[in-house]
Amino acid sequence: MRFSAIYLLSCPPGKSHPQVYREGLEQMQAAEALGFHTLWLTEHHFSNYGGSPDPMLMAIAAAHRTKTVRIGIGVSVLPFHHPLQLAEQGAMVDVLSGGRLEFGVGRGSQRYEYERLGVAMDDKGARFEEAMQIIRRAWTEEAFSHAGAYYRFPDTTVYPRALQRPHPPIWVASTTPPTLQYAVTHRYPVMGSALLTLPRAKEYVALYQTLLADDGQDPASAAFAINRRVYVSEDPREVRQAAEDCIAFHYSWAKQMGMAKVGPHGDLHLDELFDSSYVFGTPDDCLEILHELRAMGIQEVICNLNFSGVLEHRQVLRSMELLASKVIPQLT
Repeated sequence: MRFSAIYLLSCPPGKSHPQVYREGLEQMQAAEALGFHTLWLTEHHFSNYGGSPDPMLMAIAAAHRTKTVRIGIGVSVLPFHHPLQLAEQGAMVDVLSGGRLEFGVGRGSQRYEYERLGVAMDDKGARFEEAMQIIRRAWTEEAFSHAGAYYRFPDTTVYPRALQRPHPPIWVASTTPPTLQYAVTHRYPVMGSALLTLPRAKEYVALYQTLLADDGQDPASAAFAINRRVYVSEDPREVRQAAEDCIAFHYSWAKQMGMAKVGPHGDLHLDELFDSSYVFGTPDDCLEILHELRAMGIQEVICNLNFSGVLEHRQVLRSMELLASKVIPQLT
């Protein structure tokens, strides 16, 4: 099992964007020093839940401050962008990072983002698949033209050319069986959402393995990464307070955006969240949860180390150090 880190760069009340970016980049440098595999950078728009509207720009900043860690786009919401521009930008990140780009893609799920960008949400699946075809061709063909439902252009060559061959690794974010089938058919590794509770994750990974076998692929050879909110402390009281603070901001944001469920924890009590979708706890608590994820066939945990952005910088760094020194060595 390998461990990566993901950065939403949320900006809760009491923090500023300069502070969030500065601390986020310092945490990325710390993640490299601690041996994390990839820095995943998200895309969100028009709310303080996500402070990275352009993950390609953040990827350049991260690449400039690191040397060996992989730089991941996690994910680019394809229906929001012209695929030729994304292909150019991704190739530039790959060149400037020395061939470290991991390119994650998704359809997006926030209706308010679609409405404000003027993109029909009902078209997101078809737009996604057409954009994927274009990006892959842009990275593997010298010149090509395209005439599709959403994009049309004459013979075009994308510059610069990516360093990695045949192209940077492409990951597909998946929360539904049709997306999972798409990833299997096209042989893309899968990124599972933090919303997959432990019981749902078991079902989802089992379905993934079945689809792989039905497609003639070896289930053991395919990559499945899962996103998890992670906080490690030796003090159980600190763990619980951190969880309460993180969830309180997340709930206030979801309520503001019209997406809140029945309460701050959705349909689950806080204790159930610890068991089902969080890796919050002492090193031993976290190790137990992660052992279960590894047993079900998950090869990578993408750690959201400052869920909701409310934790202090020193807390995040200490949690990362405990994770790297007391948990990860027993799983890798």
